[in-house]
Amino acid sequence: MSDVNALGLLLALYGTIAMVTMGIGLGLYLLYAFGLYRMAERAKVENSWFSFIPILQNYIIGKLIGQMKVGSWVIPRLEWVLVIIPIAAIVLGLIPVIGTITNILFYIFWVMVTYNLFRKYSHHAVIMTVIGIILPFLYPIFIFVIRNADPIRRN
Repeated sequence: MSDVNALGLLLALYGTIAMVTMGIGLGLYLLYAFGLYRMAERAKVENSWFSFIPILQNYIIGKLIGQMKVGSWVIPRLEWVLVIIPIAAIVLGLIPVIGTITNILFYIFWVMVTYNLFRKYSHHAVIMTVIGIILPFLYPIFIFVIRNADPIRRN
């Protein structure tokens, strides 16, 4: 086989892998967006179409959760915190040591947000959060699965 044919075959293989990966990514994004949209519609969240805009998806999650407790501190406007913190984490991420610390803290905060969202709509919040952390591609699937769930009342 000539070098030109081998290169063409290799490029075709890489292109196929890239297209399949993008297709899977698009599918997971759509599951996530439609799941959030349905949850927002059921909760009567204004501007539920934000579910299809990546950074504004966090706004919808904040609206769905409402208030979140971190220790004895309550975050009242979680929707705006979830829009601002990722942007701040990106900016602070440019600073070597501070960026690393900020990203670790943001990750821990996001795990807490994920748990609170799953806790509000599922009896399997711990399992879904842990699996969502270990296998992040399942997170959008979990969101899609709980899209029609009613909020669970907790004391």
